[in-house]
Amino acid sequence: IVVLQGSGLGPASGANGIVTAAGAYQTNYNDIRVLFDGVPAPIIYLRQDQINVVAPYSLSGRFRTLIQVEVGGVRSDPVEVAVVDSAPGLFTLDGSGNGQAAALNENGGINGTGNPARSNSIVTVYGTGEGQTIPFGQDGRVIVTDLRRPLLPVNVTVGGVPVEVVYAGSAPGFVSGGLQVNVRLNANVPTGFNIPIVVRVGSASSSPSTTIAIQP
Repeated sequence: IVVLQGSGLGPASGANGIVTAAGAYQTNYNDIRVLFDGVPAPIIYLRQDQINVVAPYSLSGRFRTLIQVEVGGVRSDPVEVAVVDSAPGLFTLDGSGNGQAAALNENGGINGTGNPARSNSIVTVYGTGEGQTIPFGQDGRVIVTDLRRPLLPVNVTVGGVPVEVVYAGSAPGFVSGGLQVNVRLNANVPTGFNIPIVVRVGSASSSPSTTIAIQP
């Protein structure tokens, strides 16, 4: 999931992308498109100063791509950016990518200082940037039961301690490109309210400044 910022990118009040009857986000919103090497990307949110899209799976294996925003047939100047096999990042409660992760405890409650996870329980975190999947990803697809797993291996540490990855793959009800990771805490994991959780996909890791809360 990629966030583009600028001006004249969408409605002033903001709007969510449109999901088709076939269950996929459209790549066109009122004649607004985002192109990666000419390939339109699914739009999941847009506003006058921002567009959130999912980078097309066809970028897999490339090293660079040219991004353009098209409004009413008029395209912006292209911007060249690097393409990598994976770039995991976890969602946080404040949307900054730092601090308390958007995580669920095993009982379904939201993880946080007022509701820390128990030792030896399962914690679920959400993010993006896992790269290509098995089966291959479908641009814009809203996942129901057709779960996909990252092509690259997924490993997780909590407080610097390796933990068991119970599941890593699509998040049901979310757009393809969203990542759900369920991990089982163990007795060696430190306790506290700001314990770093790092997800590694292939050779790339998420930020160590993302945290969860664990009961002493």
